[in-house]
Amino acid sequence: AYVETAFGPFVGWITGVLLWLTGTTAVAAVATIFADNVGRLIPEFSGGVGRILLLLAVLVFLTAVNVRGVKQGARLNAVSTVVKLAPLLLLAVVGVFA
Repeated sequence: AYVETAFGPFVGWITGVLLWLTGTTAVAAVATIFADNVGRLIPEFSGGVGRILLLLAVLVFLTAVNVRGVKQGARLNAVSTVVKLAPLLLLAVVGVFA
């Protein structure tokens, strides 16, 4: 909206399209890297149908959380933050004594 106001409707439209493409590409890149890493841990998900089923399951799960509401989304965010930070904390504690 700011770009459209400052530079006109065409430049605003181009900016919106580029922003949408950037967001879509970023989500696709994260999903691809996620699927690659899960495929390394669990070989059944490394290619073809397994990879598609994995990404579909994640999409359905996140959609279900989103449909349930903000409270469940915030809870999932808090849980995922703890899950991400716990190994780092463990590494720091073990590193202090090593």
